[in-house]
Amino acid sequence: MPTRLLTALLLLAPLIAACSEPMERSGPPESAATDNGDEAKTAKIETPTIRDAEGLSPRQPEEVDAVPFFDPRDSDAAAAEFEMGNATPPDGIDDAAIVGRATGSFSAPGANETAWMVKGEDGVRIVLVSIGGMTLEAALPDALASPATRIVATPDTNMDGLTELLLYTPSTGEDAPARADHISLRSGELEQLESWNNLLPAACPEGERTGIILLLDEKSGEITEAPFTDTC
Repeated sequence: MPTRLLTALLLLAPLIAACSEPMERSGPPESAATDNGDEAKTAKIETPTIRDAEGLSPRQPEEVDAVPFFDPRDSDAAAAEFEMGNATPPDGIDDAAIVGRATGSFSAPGANETAWMVKGEDGVRIVLVSIGGMTLEAALPDALASPATRIVATPDTNMDGLTELLLYTPSTGEDAPARADHISLRSGELEQLESWNNLLPAACPEGERTGIILLLDEKSGEITEAPFTDTC
């Protein structure tokens, strides 16, 4: 055998022997002994309570009651939102005769209409005007023919795209307590849907009074009553 080859083999022999020995594998680390080790294995992890932005768990939804819709004690502020302002009244109607106006879709969904409440010698009437001209002129029922009657809200209680009117007539004496009336102008016809009497008494005996607030269920559109008592 050539001398150089023999010398190379002699130099590599220790390396070959080292590689041929099996490598020791380190075993898994011993678990640290703890006094409560068994308890840690069996302890129950509680499920965290997930809450929404209002702090309510979605597993227990809050029951949403009807919200306040009209308070007779705030009737002046409510009626002020439906004053004539700078609007131009329909032809033939004097400015002084107008006691309120409201915009919406009164006779048909999507219609661009204005309902004018007008007082005259023959009572109070509603004049409904659209882009194409006057579509309705109807007198209010006798019970609503008071010059003090005002528009205080324009709901869509059955959510069909038709705007309705809520009218309020303040008390004019013990025999005529304050009242509210729900009016529809569907298809150009005036219909009284519902009425509420005794919303606010005329008198305030002993500095205390009892009245009624109207509530609106935003899901069903139902209007209900809620009594109140306050000082006056």
